[in-house]
Amino acid sequence: MNRKLGTLIGILFVGLLIVAGVVVANGSQPKRDNLFTRDPIVELAEEIDYDGYNLDSIIAADENTGNIAEKISGQKDADIIIYEYADYGCSHCADANSTINKLVSDYDGKVAVVFRELVLQFPNSVSSASAATAAGIQGYWEKYKNLLYSNQAEWYYLKNKKRDAYFENLFVEASNGEGDLEKFKEDYTSDEVKKRLAFNYGAASDLEITATPNFRINGEKVLLSELQDKIEELLAE
Repeated sequence: MNRKLGTLIGILFVGLLIVAGVVVANGSQPKRDNLFTRDPIVELAEEIDYDGYNLDSIIAADENTGNIAEKISGQKDADIIIYEYADYGCSHCADANSTINKLVSDYDGKVAVVFRELVLQFPNSVSSASAATAAGIQGYWEKYKNLLYSNQAEWYYLKNKKRDAYFENLFVEASNGEGDLEKFKEDYTSDEVKKRLAFNYGAASDLEITATPNFRINGEKVLLSELQDKIEELLAE
């Protein structure tokens, strides 16, 4: 074979491999992103009948919740239960997090918070909620939630592998290296986690909650700025 012709064929072959790689890479990106779109969450939520649930109470895990329990800060038998609807990508929720943590700490044993994700339209709403729920299955939700909020700016716009790797590293940090990372990865994309997020989304919708953060006590909406006064009022009773 002519040397020049052989070189040309080699260059063309390498070029084809590069093009094929780009096509495969580009093709895999939306596929990965589709794991964390909001529409399937909304569709699952629409299939749930909430008539049999008291949404202003701690709800036992069942098939509709993916058999995943509520996320609770504090003791579930506390005198006062705050129901918080929030999105990890919401900056106002991140700002409120320290206040909520302080209330639970200051009123030790008397106040607890049930946290339910209301996934909105932020870039990583579903993926961050999936990661937090996956961490919660192993008992690390509260630490993971705090890390998500304190590092919100770092993961907010991440995509695909960089995002997933970041969330995995947060899990290692939240669990102090003692969590099962492989199980976390499996739960992160599981149908059970999607069901839990869908249940929370539908609960918010049933209560006509459309924005975050939103707080409820005894079936009434309470503003963040009013929470402590409301707690004091209820404890005085």
